[in-house]
Amino acid sequence: MKSRLKRTILGLCILLILAVFSVEIAARFLGLADVPIREANPVTGYIPVASQSGSFLGNTWHINEMQMISRKEFTSNGDEILILGDSIVFGGNPLDQSERVGEQLDGRFDSRNVYAIADGSWTFKNSVNYLASRKDDLQQLQDIVFVLNSFDFDGPPSSWRCMSFHPTAAPLSASYFVFRKQFFPQCLVESPSELTVPDFDVDARLNGLLEEFKDTRFSILLYQNESEWQSRTSLRDLIGGGLSSKIALFELTDFPEMWNEDFYSDSIHPNAEGAAALAGILERILSR
Repeated sequence: MKSRLKRTILGLCILLILAVFSVEIAARFLGLADVPIREANPVTGYIPVASQSGSFLGNTWHINEMQMISRKEFTSNGDEILILGDSIVFGGNPLDQSERVGEQLDGRFDSRNVYAIADGSWTFKNSVNYLASRKDDLQQLQDIVFVLNSFDFDGPPSSWRCMSFHPTAAPLSASYFVFRKQFFPQCLVESPSELTVPDFDVDARLNGLLEEFKDTRFSILLYQNESEWQSRTSLRDLIGGGLSSKIALFELTDFPEMWNEDFYSDSIHPNAEGAAALAGILERILSR
């Protein structure tokens, strides 16, 4: 009897081990933990590490040497376009690299290169800080466009505090990473003090950058979420009165013939068709 019980327990243990290995192999095969690794810092808060690529559930992603969401290496010919924003621009796991806003916009220009720099939950201030930190490399840009939603104007810049959503190292176990992310996210209540991005006056800092980017056109596209689009709520009041009039200001609602409710994948993010439509709106803005 004891021998049979031991064999049963041993068999169950072997099955459990095989099940764990099978889940891990499946998670790795599907790329469920194949997400961009971030660099945490007190300037941009967090940002994808340069020169990496991967595939999540078959959706590829690429980060170039300038930490931009682009398959192309950065050029400096004087006619480049840079799009900045948060997860609206970043695209995230549901979209393949080819479906993301920056890549879709790049495909609309034969002779100009388009690049996108963004990360999930970045604010307007995070984007401006990236621009300031890379100004020596980017001053030849012809156009810079910020794509901003109503959440991008709230409070201080975003700082790193979550390994589950902005991992700073590749996970040892893909299945454990997915489990933690879904049920028990590995997040801190507050960012470590050495990684907290200091707050600042975004109008003053961006106005100062305009003086250094003398030959670059600046634009802002205010992006309404689904409920704001349905009610045609204007976001122009979110722009501070201190921002330079040299910055051209547009809203999604300025282009009613180019946008509709079917372009949202959830309450705010664009689906693949929405990203294509957003690229079309940006092309219209850039062609003015």
